[in-house]
Formats: sequence, C-alpha cells, structure tokens
Amino acid sequence: MAQSSDGAARNHALFREVNERLNETRSPRFSFREFVCECSDPSCTASLAVAAGEYEAVRSAAKRFLVARGHEQAEVEQVVEDNGRFLIVETTVETALMAHVDRRAGG
Repeated sequence: MAQSSDGAARNHALFREVNERLNETRSPRFSFREFVCECSDPSCTASLAVAAGEYEAVRSAAKRFLVARGHEQAEVEQVVEDNGRFLIVETTVETALMAHVDRRAGG
C-alpha cells in the first residue's frame, strides 16, 4: 500500500501512542506483553508479543517502530532487525510530524 510520508508518520505516531498507554498500564510481572503493530497501515489490527526490554530498546530510538512481519513499507522505512516474532523498522523520511512522534523526547 503506497502512502504519503506524512500519512505514514501519522500512523506510526498513533500506534506508538497506543503502545505507550499499554506499556503504562501493564503489570511488570509479565515478561512478554501484547503491543499493537506500529506499521503505517491505519487499518492494521495485528498484535505483537514483545518483551519489556525489547520494547524499551526500540523506544530508545525515536525513528524506530515495531511492525509485524510483512507490514514493512520500503518507500518510507527500512528493516533494521528481524527477530522472528516481529520487525524493527526505522523511518527513512523526515517530515514535520516526525518531530512530534516521540512523546518521551518531549514531542
């Protein structure tokens, strides 16, 4: 699915915000948590089993996102890791919205 850079950034930001809320409400006693796919498809409903440490590692880089295998979009991102359960992608586009995607960084 081809999509504009701004549209992809908006979807990444929306799904990241959902995952941040999930991360805040989950019990720390579980090693794996269910997160939503942060792909650029606004209709995606995939969930991903992610360890807390894995999630924090991805979140340490504002331009990286968790996506289900096969949900990467080469036009706006590149795969930086495939651990067999999910992909970690990094956006390759700069948009005005990207500055606001990461609320942990003050955006």
